[in-house]
Amino acid sequence: MNMVIVHPGTLGDVLLSLNAMRAIRRSFPTKRCVWVGKSEIGDLLYSLGEIEHAISLDSGFFTDLFLPFEQRRGATNDILKDTSHFIGWFSDPQALLSQSLHTNGLSDVIVRSPHDEELSTQHYEDRFLETLCQWNLAQDDAPSCGLEFPQDVLKEMEAPSSDTHTFSNAQKIMIHPGSGSPHKCTSVAQLVSIATQLHQNGTRRREFMIIEGPADEKNVKGLCVALEAVPHTVIHQQSLSVVSMMLPSVDLFIGHDSGLTHLAAVCGVPSIALFGPTDPMVWAPRGKHVAIIQGNACRCHDWTSVQACTYKPCLNMSTEKIINQAECWLETQSAAVRGFHHIPQ
Repeated sequence: MNMVIVHPGTLGDVLLSLNAMRAIRRSFPTKRCVWVGKSEIGDLLYSLGEIEHAISLDSGFFTDLFLPFEQRRGATNDILKDTSHFIGWFSDPQALLSQSLHTNGLSDVIVRSPHDEELSTQHYEDRFLETLCQWNLAQDDAPSCGLEFPQDVLKEMEAPSSDTHTFSNAQKIMIHPGSGSPHKCTSVAQLVSIATQLHQNGTRRREFMIIEGPADEKNVKGLCVALEAVPHTVIHQQSLSVVSMMLPSVDLFIGHDSGLTHLAAVCGVPSIALFGPTDPMVWAPRGKHVAIIQGNACRCHDWTSVQACTYKPCLNMSTEKIINQAECWLETQSAAVRGFHHIPQ
């Protein structure tokens, strides 16, 4: 029988739901997990063995759910007829979908958004778990968050490579200068200062990897121009699966409140997450290997105010504090010490 999980959110949201997904899977270990969401995220979860089957939001399965049984495509009904548990992490205020699925014979159905104001917990990792309270899943059922790489992937990462620059003994520092919104990002000038000082401070050779997401071209270009004298490579919009295979060999990740920062954290990379207008008590990746650095308290009341704010005191972060934390991670949590396994939380 299938267990269908529908999650239309972005990468960061999906990774915050990972503990809840694992809690479900541990409670229903014989179920085949069918995950419905953004195709690239589904590919990542499948490649890492978190799910058995991925369905893209673009496939029509999601929209089919809101149609009467006789109007759905046959492939959709074939999956639903073999489904015992259904979880939808989105809003269904009039419970139309829940009622429809119950009518079709599905009894164990949860359709609830983690944004539901009636949820009592603060952090979204906990909110995803709270949405499942009617199934009485024990909190202990959720293992610590971290991606476990399959053995064939681990061997591929450990294999010698002819690219001696990328796989040298240098400490590798990955920087993501963007995020889903420019209003969450510190200035390129500050990132240049951070990278330059880290390059000058190192007693070992340090190489910088600048990673580019879908909306980061401008920031990446500006950063690379200013870092002409600092050894660096640019990772141009690689798939999430490819990036996840790179991350275990990285010694330090520096990024904002973004999906890639969450991905680095669940891959066990010592990470510095720079938070501005968003609340780390709600959105930050968790783990002893994650350091959260903030500016002054954000005074904006809503996201419209954030977008209109030009001063942005919440992004006025201490470069010295970031450098000190980076040096601490580089000294104590190198990839060579970690090997290719995630750091337990």
